[in-house]
Amino acid sequence: MSTRSALFTLISTALLAGVAVAAPQGSKELQRVEVSGAAEPAARTDVRVACPDVVSEMQKRLANVSYRVGREGELTVDLKLNGSAIESVSVQGGPREYRSDTRSAAWQLQCSNPQASSQLYRFVVAFVNEDKAAQSGGRVALRSIDGKTL
Repeated sequence: MSTRSALFTLISTALLAGVAVAAPQGSKELQRVEVSGAAEPAARTDVRVACPDVVSEMQKRLANVSYRVGREGELTVDLKLNGSAIESVSVQGGPREYRSDTRSAAWQLQCSNPQASSQLYRFVVAFVNEDKAAQSGGRVALRSIDGKTL
């Protein structure tokens, strides 16, 4: 037997042995896995119910950054409210230059949750250019997730 065929036989045997080890053993069954937990309630889009002045407050607090950055963009804000206390704020979207100021403005909102439990509210902050600002009444517009103006 040549060295080449001996090497081929050795490699083939090693590979087959590895496959045999990795193959499931006869009648062994897989263990059942159970996952449990509570689903996060759906985000509410009626933020004006809890924060009646959300539009004017966000426009006032974000006007300076809108002029400074000067770019259009849309950011989605998730605001978790428990009573009149804001528990958390997260902001996604862009441009990134708007995120920190938008998060800070949302933390300063005056809100009161009419329900006893924590509620998650979601809305969109849109930064618009000069032409659209004249039509919408400002460079910062708030919308619900379905695109309706708040």
